[in-house]
Amino acid sequence: MIKLFGFLDFVSAILLLLVFLKALDPIWLIFPAGYLLIKGWVFLMISKDIASIIDFVLGLLLFVFIFVEMPVIIFVVLLIWLIQKAAFSFF
Repeated sequence: MIKLFGFLDFVSAILLLLVFLKALDPIWLIFPAGYLLIKGWVFLMISKDIASIIDFVLGLLLFVFIFVEMPVIIFVVLLIWLIQKAAFSFF
């Protein structure tokens, strides 16, 4: 199950990168935003750890960035967070 979450985090990072590079429309952020919101909320109810809070906030930010352009520093932080979570779940 953890590898599935890692794979979905990686897919979310790829979609975020493609939207930032304007290869995809921002509406594509609905999928990773929804995934991160649901995952963050569920694990927040179960374990109340900081990673779940960050996932939930990232989901909210991605919903905002569907309508507003994303600053570069926030993009870099979001991308690093998602890639490192994906990498740690595979090992």
